[in-house]
Amino acid sequence: MRYLLGLFVISGIIGAATGGGPPARDPRQIAYDDAIDTAKQMILTTLKDPDSAKFGNVFFGRKATICGTVNAKNSFGGYTGAQVFTIDAKYVRVGDGAVSNWNKNCATE
Repeated sequence: MRYLLGLFVISGIIGAATGGGPPARDPRQIAYDDAIDTAKQMILTTLKDPDSAKFGNVFFGRKATICGTVNAKNSFGGYTGAQVFTIDAKYVRVGDGAVSNWNKNCATE
């Protein structure tokens, strides 16, 4: 019993000396995550039923365009199917209005 108590004390001291917690997050990753979260919030403001939104992959495309897909309920309560969206410095586009911009800045060759 004293042996186990000693091990816990030693492991606590080593943990405290080495930081013991999770590694610090990279500031670039934090900025990236914040931009993606902000983009999702912007898309939610365009939807009829924001609570129903299901986001697919959301990522940075070319020319600082944020690209992604979202599926949400329409006025009739049915899901529309995944719609592409793009957000750039000037516009938030969803669905058919986003297709041209998606093809230029988000689609892979």
